[in-house]
Amino acid sequence: ADTGDGDGFRPSGQVFAAAPWGWVAALLGLFAAAPPGTGEAGTGVFTRYRTTARPHHRLTA
Repeated sequence: ADTGDGDGFRPSGQVFAAAPWGWVAALLGLFAAAPPGTGEAGTGVFTRYRTTARPHHRLTA
């Protein structure tokens, strides 16, 4: 997930692999956050979104 702090993407949740003829049930969420002290929360209306592939980076323990 990209937290918006300028550090780029970080892992969020467990990594899973899709398998033939099986549903993995991945979820996608959209959220927004404002800096502290900037006032009340707002709203957003989205009619569509697009996802793009990113280069695969292997995580090390």
